[in-house]
Amino acid sequence: MASNSVFESFPSYQQCFMRGKCYSVLLNIRLSHV
Repeated sequence: MASNSVFESFPSYQQCFMRGKCYSVLLNIRLSHV
């Protein structure tokens, strides 16, 4: 997974991702980041 830069920019999203609640948000960020 090369989305480490996204996690570095959004550390709060990393915790949300671990909980599996902001998975859709993370996908949106990845799509927008690409």
